[in-house]
Amino acid sequence: MLTRRRLLDQIHQQFIDAVKQGRGNRLKESPDVFSGMFWTGQKSVELGLADGFGDADYVAREIGKQPGEFNRSLQHLEVLRC
Repeated sequence: MLTRRRLLDQIHQQFIDAVKQGRGNRLKESPDVFSGMFWTGQKSVELGLADGFGDADYVAREIGKQPGEFNRSLQHLEVLRC
């Protein structure tokens, strides 16, 4: 049986692998990136953990610019907001 520490270590490594795969070469290599700390929006962009930041309205507008499935999601958001 896995100890809690080993289980947490495995989950943490799976998270690291998923972020590295998802962010690709946008991710900046830094020993702090996966330290468990949290980052401001600006710092997360600098580290390559995010492409940008904004409030929910900004994100909805940006998603609305994407073709296909995203537009349907935006329409659904607009219905929910009314």
